[in-house]
Amino acid sequence: MFDKVVDKLNQDTFKNIFYLFIISCFWTVSFYLFKPTLLQENYHILFSLLFCFSLIWALLSTVTLFLVEVLIIKTITNNNHKLISKLRVEIYLVLSLIGKSILIYFGYYYSMCFTEYLRFIFKWVSIIFTVFFILYVLVAIFNVSQKKNTSSH
Repeated sequence: MFDKVVDKLNQDTFKNIFYLFIISCFWTVSFYLFKPTLLQENYHILFSLLFCFSLIWALLSTVTLFLVEVLIIKTITNNNHKLISKLRVEIYLVLSLIGKSILIYFGYYYSMCFTEYLRFIFKWVSIIFTVFFILYVLVAIFNVSQKKNTSSH
């Protein structure tokens, strides 16, 4: 039994490390496109920025996608899909990279400077997070009020 827990932990840990690595590759592309001088300077600063931005991006996108998953799959369909539970990290990675790629494209297309690109990218992730968080809270309030109404009748 303990071996299964360790294997599951190791598998999830490996998936999350892989997730951060792939996202940091996309941040490297962003640095190359919007701030190429940063790649020629001290690598300690570059790796620190890569880690920080990748971690922030991963946390924001994971929480946002979790809220989307809860809203769409568990609330609307009242169903718990096992496939999504198994492939959660992979699905989050693909959707996060699609979003990151779209934002890189728009930043490059509109010739943004690096700080403008950072504001742009985190503004959109924050807006999407806020919208889904508000929807999640509203659905939770609606479910609570609906349960109260059904129990009082």
